[in-house]
Amino acid sequence: MLGYFLILFLTVFTGLNSYQINRNEKNKKYFVYFIFGMMLLFAVLRGYSVAIDYGNRVEQMEDYIFKMSFSEMIEYTGEVQDEEYLYTTFIWLVAQLFPAPWLINGMMDIFVLLTFAWFFCKYSKDVTFSVLMFVAFVFCAEMNITRQYIAAAFFLIALHLMLKKKPFHALIPMFAAVLVHVSSVLLFAVYFLYVIGFKINRKKLFLMLIVVVGAFFAFEFMIDIFIGFFPQYNYILHTWAVGDEEFSVLWLLIYSFMFICMFVSLPSSKAKTDAGELEVSGLIMISFMLYAVVNLLQSQIWFVSRINAYFIFGYCMVIPEILDRLQLEKKTKTVVTLLLKVGIAAWAILMFLQDGHGILPYEFIWETTL
Repeated sequence: MLGYFLILFLTVFTGLNSYQINRNEKNKKYFVYFIFGMMLLFAVLRGYSVAIDYGNRVEQMEDYIFKMSFSEMIEYTGEVQDEEYLYTTFIWLVAQLFPAPWLINGMMDIFVLLTFAWFFCKYSKDVTFSVLMFVAFVFCAEMNITRQYIAAAFFLIALHLMLKKKPFHALIPMFAAVLVHVSSVLLFAVYFLYVIGFKINRKKLFLMLIVVVGAFFAFEFMIDIFIGFFPQYNYILHTWAVGDEEFSVLWLLIYSFMFICMFVSLPSSKAKTDAGELEVSGLIMISFMLYAVVNLLQSQIWFVSRINAYFIFGYCMVIPEILDRLQLEKKTKTVVTLLLKVGIAAWAILMFLQDGHGILPYEFIWETTL
């Protein structure tokens, strides 16, 4: 607990002078890699009982993948692992030299955390804020569903290539994501929006809101139609996957307020804007909207919450994007940012005390293996 709180405190404290950090590329990198370095130590050195899914991954490695020949591993992946060949092949290859689950999982953590750190440095309007959001709302989840976040990291690489106008190159990490977690095939919808040249503005954002709200309230109706065509999924969608959480009015209000701020900050369809900058802003805002919708939907069907890993970067980056586009005075922006940071840190502490995500009690790897 103290380790996580220390990371959270240092993220807020070292990021107090966000203006000086964000205006200088070296300062941004020093800040980001300092905080992410602490998270790496926390994640890589954790014992096998730390994080809910970690023990299951260790069991899968030691009892199955480590003991298989290459052909057996390929067959196992096709039959049991949803054809996620990149994930199992990576584990098998590393295990030929170092059959240590903590080392393999640590390499995965390093890839995920460094990719998010790089993406924030590259595209966030305030890296101190985005990193705080990551520590507060993402870090503990990443240690639990690491495989999903590996796919999310590949998606960030694909987005970078799209923004650099390299759509064919972007297909490589897109397919890599699918071979790590099959659910990431849904991300090709984002790739399609890029290919058709979709650009965000107030009118399109409002139309998207209408579609999203309509789909949200018609969700059960759409599920019934789907089951009408595929009755074999009736048990899964009406029993096994039904959400057990109450619908959060508080989060709905928070997301609605953030949407209003997004809407105000965007230019009208006739306004002249920097196309490249607007493309990045649009990507972040659309990702945030998808994150918000999926987060609200999990009260109806729980497993959609895991899709959030793919869009959570938008949640981490959207507030700095809004504050930057609103063009507030420097003092006003500084005060607002500071108040938001303190509030987010306090919220993160309260959430962690209520649900430690399997991180507690924390123990080091040498306490597990010795």
